Amino acid sequence: MKKSSSPEKQPEGSKIKPRHEQIPSWFRIGTWNCGSLLGIKFHPAMQYCEDSQCDVVALQETNHGTKKSKYTKNDMIYMPRNNAGITAGELKYNDGLAFFVRENPLIKNIQHRLIHARVAIMEFEYKDVKFVIFNCYAPVSKKNSEEKAEDFYKLLSEKLVKNFISNGINIICGDMNAEIQSAKNGSLEPHIKNHVYIRKTQNKHGDILHKFLILNNLFLLNSRFSKGQDRKWTRAHYDKKKSKSEIDFFISDRIDLVEDVDVVERDAKEKDHRMVTSTWRISKQHKNEYKRLLRHKELGRESWCPFRNVLCHNDTLFTITTYSEFEELLREESQHQMFKLIIDHLRKVHSSKDENEELKNSILPVTAKEGEEHIPSITRKEVRDELRWLRIHSQTRITNLAAEMKKMTDKNSLNNLTDRFNKILQGGMIPDWWKTVIFELPNQTLDDKKVENYEYAGHPFLLQCVYAGILGRRLFLNLKTKITESQCYFKQNVKDVGNYRSKAIEHIFTLTMLIEKHNQFKRPIYLVFIKIKDSLTNIKPSAIIETLIKFNAENYLIMAFHSLFSQRKAKISPDSESFDINLGFHLGENASAVLMNVLLQRIFEECDNQLADCPVGIQINKRCLRRLQFDDQLVLIGASPEHVGVHLEKLSSVSEKYGLIIDKNRLVLLKNSCNVGKNQFFFYGNRIQVNTRVQMRSMLFLNRHINVDETLFLEIQNRTVHSFLTSENYKVGVTAKKQTRKMFFVDKVLPVFFFACETWKPSKKEFEELNESLKKLLTKLRIKNFNLDIKSYVLSKRARWIGVLARTNDSICCDLLRGWRPPNGNGAQDVSMFTHWSFDLVIKFKEFNRTSLKQKIDEKSITGHDLIKLAKENKSRWKKFVKFCKTVDGFDFFSESFEQLFKI
Repeated sequence: MKKSSSPEKQPEGSKIKPRHEQIPSWFRIGTWNCGSLLGIKFHPAMQYCEDSQCDVVALQETNHGTKKSKYTKNDMIYMPRNNAGITAGELKYNDGLAFFVRENPLIKNIQHRLIHARVAIMEFEYKDVKFVIFNCYAPVSKKNSEEKAEDFYKLLSEKLVKNFISNGINIICGDMNAEIQSAKNGSLEPHIKNHVYIRKTQNKHGDILHKFLILNNLFLLNSRFSKGQDRKWTRAHYDKKKSKSEIDFFISDRIDLVEDVDVVERDAKEKDHRMVTSTWRISKQHKNEYKRLLRHKELGRESWCPFRNVLCHNDTLFTITTYSEFEELLREESQHQMFKLIIDHLRKVHSSKDENEELKNSILPVTAKEGEEHIPSITRKEVRDELRWLRIHSQTRITNLAAEMKKMTDKNSLNNLTDRFNKILQGGMIPDWWKTVIFELPNQTLDDKKVENYEYAGHPFLLQCVYAGILGRRLFLNLKTKITESQCYFKQNVKDVGNYRSKAIEHIFTLTMLIEKHNQFKRPIYLVFIKIKDSLTNIKPSAIIETLIKFNAENYLIMAFHSLFSQRKAKISPDSESFDINLGFHLGENASAVLMNVLLQRIFEECDNQLADCPVGIQINKRCLRRLQFDDQLVLIGASPEHVGVHLEKLSSVSEKYGLIIDKNRLVLLKNSCNVGKNQFFFYGNRIQVNTRVQMRSMLFLNRHINVDETLFLEIQNRTVHSFLTSENYKVGVTAKKQTRKMFFVDKVLPVFFFACETWKPSKKEFEELNESLKKLLTKLRIKNFNLDIKSYVLSKRARWIGVLARTNDSICCDLLRGWRPPNGNGAQDVSMFTHWSFDLVIKFKEFNRTSLKQKIDEKSITGHDLIKLAKENKSRWKKFVKFCKTVDGFDFFSESFEQLFKI
């Protein structure tokens, strides 16, 4: 046998493990208009399906005629044949529909059939969960088309009702030949969100598809995931302009299971369609959860069911030709009843009878006389920076953001807006329409739950976001000493992103070292991860004002926020009736983040006073570590489940006074690997216990030991998506100079991808996944011959982090690295068994000592305990060591040249 034919010598990608061996809980489905499966096109098409890593691919325009299903390697291509139920008149539009199914023993009971010339279905079971895939090829949008889209979608609705399975997953996919441009401003939500491919022209089939979704209470999955425009288009046209469009979609009602929708790249020479894939998380738990929802279906009849039933029996729905006519239909009595129900619910949730009085009775600081207190004016730079941050980083859809942003970028508009803000800041009235919040209807099906069980996203008006964001930044600087410990919450909400990164990594590192130390000395440690329920919805503004006064915030900031909180209103659409609200923030991300942290610091202080005599937390030298904060997640730390239980009860009782409610259903208890100690505690009668599956999720949160297939896949994919978004936000394209693209990749993309990698210990498989993801990023920026050693990169970041800790020298991390041990620890104290986190770093420093230092250091003194000491006693030597660790094509990992070059 030739060497080239041996398995280990096969080219990369030629042998693919079955998906059920790679990612146990993930199931990937693709849809692709392949053009043809005849002749020489068959094998390239099958290779494309193989490379997509999809378990099932729905194929359109196969032109297979009367060919039968057949095997390709170990996989199967199913080609449904025309049956007697399809008339000859319909056959002339049939270009062929087929299904590619990868070999997978978990896929069982496959049945397929052609139910119409343009619709084929395949039924199967995966992990005992039933699937029905409707493979569609919709009529094209041409003037001379012999078929009408209205007739097709009406027929598809009928077929959907007949073949719908209530206890499984129903998916519609295929070439829908519909462009949906009107969704980009959010007007088609919740059924179609605003993440669509933006094109100047559109066809009428988009409106017809939207009506079909509303009629059947379905959702366009492609639009639910934010991608760059180059990851959105699904077809490249043959016209002279080389235009592109998004016309291949996934549709379903089970948006709770879908994790991602993306495209599969093809050779640049290939034209026409490219494959769209959807990734689903499937397990028996999801099946049981769905059954539980079905048992409560009767409760949902007070919500969308009456509205849906009216539309289902309305014969005029498919005769409507314009969206305005469709809006008229929505104004019928049944729709008003539904809106009234939702408004009543929102009024109940976001209003309190006592809150108005408490806010009015807040003891505000006496307004200073003229000249006694200078109110710093808002500058044009502050306004411009806030607008820029909202455009690049904001994760919520702010009302009128896209339209208004264009009007505010020129010099005159910035000057007018700055003057207006200053008049309001000096005591002027805030316009009522600024303080009106528009609530987005739930983008989930409401058939299975009550209205009360759904979260409603409140979107403030853009001008209020800008004004409140500027006040929030000023408040952060004013109270920085009070909220420094919670700096992780801000992420990119403050200018000093470097400080945020340092604090976030310090928190992650602290928890990592605590777990490793307790494992080493065989002592238990317990971490409770807490989520605040509807954190920005139920907070009492009066509590915020009282806290600002208590913390001695500047008077003008207190008065400004009091004005923002007073006499607020809300709507569920721009044209609906308004109603009063007085709970929650709804001021935009920046201001809400700062105010949330200020309130949390007050809660922490009260909680610590009540716990003064309780042995709660971990004593590290002279300091007691009780909790850490990551963004909007709190982590309680204790040496026993009873201690963290007491801490949780105190924190819960104090928080409820201010409107913050701990979500009892999302508490996660993590314990280290020590077998000593209990595995549970009780919280208000609820048993909270350690669960292995949940424990692995918590470790993922710490960016540590990502050694389970599904969590590894999820984390690296998330990092890849964030890196692509970074490229889109800064708009550094392939047309930029080669040197610029390289600098951008090093200065901006790599830090996003490797955030907090200082605590990583990647396995061999993880390195392979990381390499593949980075290759995609380099390909996107057209960077060739870029040598990146990931092991060296991670090691250099780890070494640099030790240098940062050495400069502070008084943090909890330093105490942990200097050899702190938990009380009553009886494990091995050999420095060689210090922690595997520092093991590679120690080995690297010994190599550096032997090869690069003139004055050698005794290798016995190079241990994990001595890293801080080595970094502190000779800073220049440690800088050389950091440089010794890194290898990235001659570029400095931590260069700030990009910031200076582009003045961002």
